[in-house]
Amino acid sequence: MTDEMRAMLARNVAPDQAAVVVIDVQNDFCAKGGYYDKTGADISAGAAAVERLVPFIDAARSAGVRVIYARNHYDPVYISETQKARLRRVGWDIPYCRQGTWGADFYRVQPRPDEIVVTKHRFDAFYGTDLEIVLRANKVRTLIMTGVATNVCVESTLRSAFFRDFEVVVIDDCCAARTAKQHEATLDNVRQFFGMVAQADEVEAIWREAKAGPRLSAAE
Repeated sequence: MTDEMRAMLARNVAPDQAAVVVIDVQNDFCAKGGYYDKTGADISAGAAAVERLVPFIDAARSAGVRVIYARNHYDPVYISETQKARLRRVGWDIPYCRQGTWGADFYRVQPRPDEIVVTKHRFDAFYGTDLEIVLRANKVRTLIMTGVATNVCVESTLRSAFFRDFEVVVIDDCCAARTAKQHEATLDNVRQFFGMVAQADEVEAIWREAKAGPRLSAAE
């Protein structure tokens, strides 16, 4: 990353104006025995992303960065005929992430009492939720995107954020898709059209420096 890009990243992830958004880190998507695992999908990339996400959330909290969680509830009452047709096309015969089930519970992340949880029923975490109101009320300018799946709910939400004039930073190693090709395609889209892509350790280093304060030169 060039010095210019790092300076831009530092501005965008500044603790006073950024929020980490955790998308769909739930058992049905990420856990062994969850719905995706039962379909035969390879969940290893998601598990690896969450392994890195857990300390990243801790670093955000330590730096004073807000953490917001978006979770899916796909109860039958929310499943339209269009959604049912999509499920049938891919061979999924039952809804997943039903409210009150283990599958809908968070996987290895746990919101604190003062952290906001947004419940969504579509891929885009802005659609039909109060996410934008929460962000505006807290003067958030940048969404730091994490979670699964990179090419579905993460990308749907980050596009929606960009259209609402938020800055977008995607944390590469804290996101995952079913395949590396799908993951990388979204990252390419983001770099060209929607925002920035960074590694977790790059952002954590910026937060540590911000917490330490400006360095004094030898002359000072």
